Amino acid sequence: ARMRGNANSNIKSLEQQKWIATNEVGTHAQKQFKEEHSDILFLQYTSGSTNDPKGVIITHENILDNCNNVVDHTPIGVSWLPQYHDMGLIGYYLFFALKGGTTYGFSPIDFIMNPSLWLDTITKYKATATSAPNFAYEYCLLENKISETTLSQLDLSSLKFVMNAAEPVKGAIYSQFLSKFQPYGLNPTFSFAAYGLAENTLAVTNYGKKIKYFDAKSIKKGIATEIVKSKQTIDAFPIMSCGYPLGNTQVKIVSAETPHRELQDGNVGEIWITGTSKAQGYWNKSQLTKETFEARLPNDENLWLRSGDLGFIMDKELYVCGRLKDMIILRGLNYYPHDIESIIEEENTVRKGCVATPATENGDLTELIAVVGLKNKRNVPDSKEINSRVLKYLGIGIDKIIYVLARDVAKTSSGKIRRSENKRLCELGLFDIIQSQTLFTNHNVGNDLLEDTPLTQLFAKYNLPINDTIAVGDAGLDSLKLAEFAHDLKQIIIQQKFEDLADEIDLRVIQKIAVSELFEIVNALETSKSIARFKFKQAITKIQNEFKELERKLMLRDAVSIIEDSSILKRIKPFSSVGKI
Repeated sequence: ARMRGNANSNIKSLEQQKWIATNEVGTHAQKQFKEEHSDILFLQYTSGSTNDPKGVIITHENILDNCNNVVDHTPIGVSWLPQYHDMGLIGYYLFFALKGGTTYGFSPIDFIMNPSLWLDTITKYKATATSAPNFAYEYCLLENKISETTLSQLDLSSLKFVMNAAEPVKGAIYSQFLSKFQPYGLNPTFSFAAYGLAENTLAVTNYGKKIKYFDAKSIKKGIATEIVKSKQTIDAFPIMSCGYPLGNTQVKIVSAETPHRELQDGNVGEIWITGTSKAQGYWNKSQLTKETFEARLPNDENLWLRSGDLGFIMDKELYVCGRLKDMIILRGLNYYPHDIESIIEEENTVRKGCVATPATENGDLTELIAVVGLKNKRNVPDSKEINSRVLKYLGIGIDKIIYVLARDVAKTSSGKIRRSENKRLCELGLFDIIQSQTLFTNHNVGNDLLEDTPLTQLFAKYNLPINDTIAVGDAGLDSLKLAEFAHDLKQIIIQQKFEDLADEIDLRVIQKIAVSELFEIVNALETSKSIARFKFKQAITKIQNEFKELERKLMLRDAVSIIEDSSILKRIKPFSSVGKI
């Protein structure tokens, strides 16, 4: 423990407290102390903007109700979801504990570096439940992510609950995942899409399996017109059902304009929610709570939660098709465009209020694009520096930056960014582009004279210039791409028959080593194997030792009690049954 400040105040505080050794508390102690109670269980902070986080007030009743709605059996779960994420913490730890189930958990980074671990663990422990965002299912479909050896040993037949949620569910990915893993026991009956949000504890709807096609133009006009997809229907827009409302949860589709009114099935509007799982509001944000959690409809006494999502009801199932909010959802996490744009605007060659950051669809991939308005077309900033700042503050990387004149960025008459219009101009190629740079792509970087090998292709794929002395961790890769790079690098080393060296690769090492040095020592494994093994071990060991020394110093620092007045020790009796100070 570390004690600072006025020594006398510390003494007074300690003397006033009654200390209890929890392992000695018997039944008699219950009569001595008053049990405190609160309806509030915890505050669940919404993902997204780090500038203004909102604590959602979750009660005991919210958790118990949502648990009964979601968990339909005594589960054995496998989860790599972060324990600070609502679907991870609530869905796979709190809920399963309440139901007497079991969870086998591991790190999201472990999943990214070895996606086979997810499926292997399900097989090993005969798991009955697992959940993940859409990107994870897509990740498992990428070439070489799940080896043939792993596939030959898989048995997914124990699964009774396979949920796709936390970000938009893509019907094509859902179908492809089923198709690939059905031969290994995955039962389509138990695989489905869901919809939820922190403001409703966790889940709103579940068990969605239908994929329907709708006329894209009609969707934009607020009408969901189902069509049959064919080669002629180029405007067919696929949307996957998120299923039915759970428990006593009610879902209505409501007009965005005031006065608000409930819309009929098939009409697109804002998704409103009420029921026992609806949280109590935002902590210490009374006005925002009133606006978000206490919405009303004519002739209805219920208080409704405004989700900010756009959707429609068809055959009693919910379909989500967009957002009223400007929020961007990438890899299951929410980001506010304003946060990203503000960081880019710090560059002095960029015109303030002339940056738009839409998320666009490139096939089945969601990419983050930055449309940057410049003061002068002759002063184009360094894209990598901009991207590094965004990575540093938000942990997300930009896929492509497009530079245009500030006057070409679409804005409203009052000067606000028209993000949807900038997205449209971007997708249709209608901008007069000064310069553009793709930050994550398969184009070649580095020395063009080098032989085209799997290693040079790998460095090019992640835009790592092979002659650059910058550390890999500072080269513009976000945390997900860094983990992917580490995984792919391991595969190359294994292919060269250096399995023991591949085991030495971890993210701490990867982040600190220079790009050029990493390329050199791995490339040397093919050319001069005896000296290469030595150089590889030497470089890795050096960085690992640096980390160990840093950790040792930190632990020693934290183990020392800093007491400004040492005489305090004479006046404090040691708490032998609790521990020592």
